[in-house]
Amino acid sequence: MKKIIVTAILGAMVLAGCAQPDNGKMVQPIQSDSISENKTSESASLPSSDDDAQNNTQNNTSDQSASANSAVQENTSANNAASNNTGSNASSAQNGSEQGNGAQNNGYQNNAAQNSSPSDIVTGVLETDENNYYSYKAQIEALDIDTDNLEAQYRIGQIDRDTFRTQKQELNRQENQLECYEEWLEESIELNYRANRTLPEGTPDELLAQKRDLETDDAALEIEEDTLKLQYRNGEISREDFISKMTDVIRREDALDRQDEDIEDALELMGWDD
Repeated sequence: MKKIIVTAILGAMVLAGCAQPDNGKMVQPIQSDSISENKTSESASLPSSDDDAQNNTQNNTSDQSASANSAVQENTSANNAASNNTGSNASSAQNGSEQGNGAQNNGYQNNAAQNSSPSDIVTGVLETDENNYYSYKAQIEALDIDTDNLEAQYRIGQIDRDTFRTQKQELNRQENQLECYEEWLEESIELNYRANRTLPEGTPDELLAQKRDLETDDAALEIEEDTLKLQYRNGEISREDFISKMTDVIRREDALDRQDEDIEDALELMGWDD
């Protein structure tokens, strides 16, 4: 019974102690939180050593990147300058090569065009233009033979290399000049021929008979032309004689060609088809 009473009293005392106020004592907040907050604030305001290291690393990286970019830009500028210089040199070399090739291949005709114009060569007088036209064609034939003979002389050692080059260059210049004049005259003569052209008349049989006669005459002219070329090549006739006779041959060949063309056109209008 005493144990029960003692237990009851102890329980009442414990309950009374739990409900008892702090008797006016001031309870201060734990300063560890305040200190922690202050330290945290200070830490936020002051860079830590890790932050310093990170910032220094970033700054160094930025500086290195800027230096690298600057180096790249300098290298790029240098490369661009080198490329421009190379392109300019290549362009100059190419232009020089093209100009050299032009002087070798087309320079003579260009010089002829610069020294003369169609108005200087084409007189507008048909007889004069035809005489000059056939004479130029005969002179071109003579220059072709002159070139062949020059090459033969070089092959057998009669002339040295420098002489061969100089003389061949001059022959090419003359030939290209004459070809330029020939083209100008041919255009004028052809226009005159077309404007005054008349087709032959007759039956198809008659026209065909004329065409056969023209073919026979043309074959004879070819033999005459070949004979003249052989004589001039072998030195049997002078250059002046060759040009004079070849001019006449070319004139007659051209006349035969025109007659043959007229006959073919007349037969075509009649419905004849070869």
